[in-house]
Amino acid sequence: MIYFFNSLAAVTVKSSRLVFLLVMLEFFVLSLIMLGVMNLDFVMYFFTLTMSVISSVTGLLVLLVILKSYGEDLLIL
Repeated sequence: MIYFFNSLAAVTVKSSRLVFLLVMLEFFVLSLIMLGVMNLDFVMYFFTLTMSVISSVTGLLVLLVILKSYGEDLLIL
């Protein structure tokens, strides 16, 4: 159980770095929109794509941690 929480903390740190970089990228794209460089439709598509990637990567990382920490117990069953 302790291994599970340690792994989850490590995954949270890694995914929070990724989320921070993606949020910075979002702000960069939004600043380009304010300047009139990019189209709003592209930004909405980009924002939706980024959010779906963040949620799926975070879900996969949590699932990987669960399988890693409980894998031995599942093999016994």
